[in-house]
Amino acid sequence: MITKISDKGITFIKSFEGVRLKAYRDVKGVWTIGIGHTKGVKVGQTCTVAEAYQWMREDLAPIERYIAKMMPSIRQWQMDALCSFAYNVGLDNLQKSTLLRLCLHGAPSDQIEREFQKWNHAGGKVVDGLTRRRKAEGKLYTKGLYA
Repeated sequence: MITKISDKGITFIKSFEGVRLKAYRDVKGVWTIGIGHTKGVKVGQTCTVAEAYQWMREDLAPIERYIAKMMPSIRQWQMDALCSFAYNVGLDNLQKSTLLRLCLHGAPSDQIEREFQKWNHAGGKVVDGLTRRRKAEGKLYTKGLYA
């Protein structure tokens, strides 16, 4: 039973989030630091690389637990894709998403990939980086491609 994101999955997320050691506002204006960490971030805050990874692991823990519970026979690359998605959009959004329902019911790959791609907006606008990320997450979930 897969219960955790893999090191490849961590690298996958980091490739989209980047590592920023000083607090910044994301595309929606949310204060962010490290590797996409937002909880309690304040203007002017800084962190170390070690703290960035620690916060990432802490932020991923409830996501991993939820996915492992809902999908006990999940494959590693599927866990990694859903963790990346939920890390970016939030666990609440994953829980109520059509994407999760399609994954749980074994929908066809092309349908799942299209559903990932619907989540490419921030602040009401299509964001190129999110479009790239959702395409990559869809291919990772359906084909195991970490590219």
